Amino acid sequence: MQFPGVRRALPSLLPVMLALFCCSAVAQSRVVRVGAYDNPPKISVARDGRVTGFWPDLLADIAAREQWRIEYVTGSWADGLRHLRENSIDIMPDVAFTPEREKLYLFSGQTVLSSWTRLYIQRDDNAIESIRDLQGKRVAALRESVNLEGAGGLRELARGFDIDVTFVELDDYQSVFKAIEEGRVDAGITNRNFGDLNEDRFAVKSTPIIFQPISMRFAFPMEGPSSKLLVERIDTILKALKSDNKSLYYRLLARYFETGIAEKRIEVLPAWFQNALRSVALVMLLFIALVVLSRMQVRRQTREIRQSSEALAAEKERLEVTLASIGDAVIATDVGGAVVLLNKIAEELTGWNRKDAIGLPLQKVFQIVDERNGRPFDDPVTRVLQSNQIVGLASHTALIARDGTRRSIADSGAPIRDAKGATLGVILVFRDISAHKRTEEELLKIRKLESLGVLAGGIAHDFNNILASILGYTSLALLDRDTSETQRSRLQEVEKAANRARDLTQQLLTFSKGGEPVKQIASIPGVIRDSADFVLRGGNVSCSYKFADDLWAAEFDQGQISQVIQNLIINAAQAMPTGGTIEVTGENFVQTTSNQILDDGNFVRICIRDHGIGIPSELCRRIFDPYFTTKQEGSGLGLAITHSIIARHNGHISVESIPGEGSAFTILLPATKGLPPSRSEQIAAVPGNSGSRILVMDDDEMMRELATEMLSLAGYQVTTVREGNEAINLYAETLRTGETFDLVILDLTVRGGMGGKDAVQGILDIDPAARVIVASGYSNDPVMAHYQNYGFRAAIAKPYNVADFTATVAEVLSEHAPGLGDA
Repeated sequence: MQFPGVRRALPSLLPVMLALFCCSAVAQSRVVRVGAYDNPPKISVARDGRVTGFWPDLLADIAAREQWRIEYVTGSWADGLRHLRENSIDIMPDVAFTPEREKLYLFSGQTVLSSWTRLYIQRDDNAIESIRDLQGKRVAALRESVNLEGAGGLRELARGFDIDVTFVELDDYQSVFKAIEEGRVDAGITNRNFGDLNEDRFAVKSTPIIFQPISMRFAFPMEGPSSKLLVERIDTILKALKSDNKSLYYRLLARYFETGIAEKRIEVLPAWFQNALRSVALVMLLFIALVVLSRMQVRRQTREIRQSSEALAAEKERLEVTLASIGDAVIATDVGGAVVLLNKIAEELTGWNRKDAIGLPLQKVFQIVDERNGRPFDDPVTRVLQSNQIVGLASHTALIARDGTRRSIADSGAPIRDAKGATLGVILVFRDISAHKRTEEELLKIRKLESLGVLAGGIAHDFNNILASILGYTSLALLDRDTSETQRSRLQEVEKAANRARDLTQQLLTFSKGGEPVKQIASIPGVIRDSADFVLRGGNVSCSYKFADDLWAAEFDQGQISQVIQNLIINAAQAMPTGGTIEVTGENFVQTTSNQILDDGNFVRICIRDHGIGIPSELCRRIFDPYFTTKQEGSGLGLAITHSIIARHNGHISVESIPGEGSAFTILLPATKGLPPSRSEQIAAVPGNSGSRILVMDDDEMMRELATEMLSLAGYQVTTVREGNEAINLYAETLRTGETFDLVILDLTVRGGMGGKDAVQGILDIDPAARVIVASGYSNDPVMAHYQNYGFRAAIAKPYNVADFTATVAEVLSEHAPGLGDA
């Protein structure tokens, strides 16, 4: 029968039928609501709401197999857990399985990923290397995460080690890394998957602190109507996917994590064993109910044993990871004192490896003595068990390692108790503080040297004032025409001895403060001969000298260079205990661009060579380091001071040595044009009675009298005052009356009054054209080295003789009278 009307209507009915079919298919699919939070690469939530990543891709494959329709509910991690508890979602992925959470949610039986927790810090920070370094720190963590709150999490670790940590809880791991990067926290914790992928995107770096190995699974509401069905279907599909090495599961691992970071164990039983189980199951159906119940009980007990074994293995792994991340050494014993555990740091400090140490008495592995007298200390295990509380080691405790090495340690011991409070053993935590103690000793040595330097500086200043009188009056006596030749010869010896004493005080000043050299143009050979002969007098070592006839002069501080020569000559003599000759040479040297030790120019090269025991090559690089010495009685400062003095003269010092043949020290000092005036020229330069009026300020009465006599002998009119305020007031008064002073000489340091540094400013404020000379027994004071910067025209160091003193005065008086800006 034909139905023309129906045939004509078919084209119109087809779209309606297709829509009804699609609606029917949709109606048959199950809607599954899934929680999602941003934690790439595992889960990523885009701004437009799209959810991607390892877990969503895996869940999409499962949903396609089961004809589920996935609806994502996005939010923070804490929001996801709350939705799970409120039964407003069906599945929450990427949830760490713990016994505590098992009481709150249902979990898939199959582990999807295995992970652990790692602590991160700022990229340029090195302050946190162990759990104990977190004391007093701020640490960021994901809110309600297992990293923070779960068993073995950081909060539990901090409580276990009695560490005070402030936790900052944030909504996602990206916020954790951003807080570290911006310095709002000292550290942060994330799972290793997020950390491995995102560490380079932030200014953070991982630390050695890792803990809490965890199993990541799907979680479901405990009372969800579909939870058991979802668990059963997801476990079945996951088991099949994990049994096939080429499945989507492993492709997703490779895509998102590059390496097999997930657990890849294949848990499929062989086919023959499955068939055997089915046969046994069929036979078991024939047995009585009692046998069935017995079998169920055995299975339950087996499951409990397996779960206990897994929990114990996980706990052991957590303990191993924790001990490995601690920067201190740890040893645990039983109540009998036998070693049951020690970590890597303990192995390094004691010299015992774990295999050999386990089971031995603690006293054999952990030998401690009083480092002051070597007496053994009491067994710390016994002390802990007797007091039943934490105890610390006494100060000055040394640990003797297996190879006999001694290390200073700080240590504490505490009892190990079970849940009922019974003592199971003792745990010792200790660290090597040898470097810390050495640092304290060096600081103490530096403080002693600083105190000695202050004392030396004070002695040198006072001694220079005394020497000034001796040297000054001796030089006056030498100018007296009535002095006989015999007396003159004796006075010259007194003057020479006073000059040597002056050099010694200069060395004290150099030792006490260092300081810039006060340079004068002089000939070097005389300084070298006087210095070398002085230290070698009475010994079995002598010096031979060879200086170029046209040896250039140099501008140097005679006291400091004398100290350099004496240090080198003393070292050379000590290198030849059986006696011998030290060869000293001096020659002109032109620096060229082919030898860029120093800037180009003319130098005086001095070489001091001995024929002693020599210096090993590995020590030559260190001999100028402070406190480095190979001598039992040495301080390690002589060559360091020598190097410092030469450097302050813009020179260079080097050493060459052959063990068994001797050493040679070479000094380069910048040469200068012209030769220094001879003594006769200096004396001839002393002017006659010029009638100039000179004001002398010095707090030492003897120095005022000496200056008066020297200047009066040269024909000057002299007025003296004690301190700076008197000098300023007197200068101002004479300036008003028109009888101003032609020259002022100011002592730099005045006890109980104004010194020269301040007084010169007061005088120049009154008269910018004033001529002022500074004098001081502190010849290494910066004011003496750079006197022009303070307004002085010249500087003269105490002690001085009449020729040096009056020559300096005459030179300043002969200058024109510029304004202050020209000084």
